[in-house]
Amino acid sequence: MAVGTPVVATAVGGVPDTVGDAAELTPPGDADALANAIDRVLRDPELAADVIAGGVALEVMDDALVELRQLHPVASLSRITQPIWLVNGTLDHFRLEERRYLAAAPDARLIHVPGATHMVSLTRPREFTRILLDAVDSTAA
Repeated sequence: MAVGTPVVATAVGGVPDTVGDAAELTPPGDADALANAIDRVLRDPELAADVIAGGVALEVMDDALVELRQLHPVASLSRITQPIWLVNGTLDHFRLEERRYLAAAPDARLIHVPGATHMVSLTRPREFTRILLDAVDSTAA
């Protein structure tokens, strides 16, 4: 948002407090609402301008970065007992590290979204939503 990028987020945890009015929030677990919100923001210049105009709570950035330093995602991944889906855009710089994540979670499923960057949900919202729905369906079975 600070660089003029509209934000769509799911209203979970502290996200609503963090983004305030600067993002379009969707209900937790509603993949269709998320995909539709992303589509609206990407296609509606007036809505995108409104979201950007809301600004961002930069005062929490330092605290957030301090907390992120304490995370160890690869080590944490190995302790997860639920199904894991790793979703990378083919143009995502994190692909350089995806083998480390797969080694930590050998039963994880790796999915590449063609033409997507790091922000798969923004660059390919329909494909990303389909992947989310497939993940939900596979765990419900």
